[in-house]
Amino acid sequence: MSYRLGLLSEIQLVRRNGTYWTLDLWVKDLEAQVEAIDALTLFSPIVDVLPASWGATLPLPAGIRVVDLDSDRRALGEAVAQVDVVQIPGNQPWFRAHRSRLFLRLARRHAKRAVLGVSSDRARTQVINATGGWAAKVGARVRFVGIRANQAYLAARSDGVFVVGEGLRRALERWSTNVHVCTASWIRAGALDQAAPPRERGGTVALCAAARLEPMKGIHLALGALGSLLRPPEAVDVRLAIAGVGPERERLQALTDQQKLGDRVRFVGSLAYPEPFFELLRDSDIVLFTNLNDEQPRLIFDAVSQDCLIICPATVPYRALGIPEELLYERGDERALATRIREVSARLGDVELRRRLKVVAHGATIEGMHARRREWIRSTLLAGGVSTVAE
Repeated sequence: MSYRLGLLSEIQLVRRNGTYWTLDLWVKDLEAQVEAIDALTLFSPIVDVLPASWGATLPLPAGIRVVDLDSDRRALGEAVAQVDVVQIPGNQPWFRAHRSRLFLRLARRHAKRAVLGVSSDRARTQVINATGGWAAKVGARVRFVGIRANQAYLAARSDGVFVVGEGLRRALERWSTNVHVCTASWIRAGALDQAAPPRERGGTVALCAAARLEPMKGIHLALGALGSLLRPPEAVDVRLAIAGVGPERERLQALTDQQKLGDRVRFVGSLAYPEPFFELLRDSDIVLFTNLNDEQPRLIFDAVSQDCLIICPATVPYRALGIPEELLYERGDERALATRIREVSARLGDVELRRRLKVVAHGATIEGMHARRREWIRSTLLAGGVSTVAE
């Protein structure tokens, strides 16, 4: 037996022809979650129109019970009473987290276990992204404190906390003695077992970077490294495709023009997932990870599934995954990144290196992520009687 989960989410749903639809990537996550547990009740806002910026949407998996977050407290409480575990998000600042606090109270009232989920370090991201004057930096610090205060409050009152990537453990373990580290992935085991299509490699090394275009993602480092690689006397024949949208787009274009990178850089915008995005990966030899925060991107395993090599910062999240040392570089150092690209470009035919990456990816599938989280909840939250949620 597993358990019945009540999942609080701010991700919106829309009802079409008797079925709820929402963001496509979230549906993929929910599909794997439903497979791992007995039942799922989803507490989400229901709207008439989904955000146009979302792009692709999918219907919710069959069997999920939906409860509108705008329901009155009595209805929400009755729904909470029918689950075993309540999961709440922990990435919001204090003033926006009233629903998480409400569901903590409902969990306590109905003697249910409460789990806090933190998927990224949005607090530190606020500080890294504050590139304006002193007012912007002060505002970022205020938001940093607000998010950390909210996380401390929720973690101290939850029965357990799960974080995505080893890099987030430190921020939460001071507030909870029961922290579980997840490895995030969109990839299922079957996709890793499929043979990659034959890749025609010419003289040009195809690099790819894919992320929201904001300072924290560090895409400017990839451009700086590209400029270094193209300069003699040790020039490397490389090109770079950048996928994503965001506030840094104009600045990155200006850097491209300033370094006279010309047709060596291609901005491809936002691509639908999976196939259009996977087509880009299949056209790439190496995928670059340049983020300046301690996050663990799911893109790692997308890249490996499409037979790409990867280059990542030599930080806790990547080392904890077991990424080979010869694919790591000093975070934030574009010279170190350029050196690593040069070295890895000489190993594009290294079958053993790709095999080692596949081993890492097999240990981090989306099914495995939810199965391990389920066992953590069963062994540490549901094996010992009444809830320990604090007042």
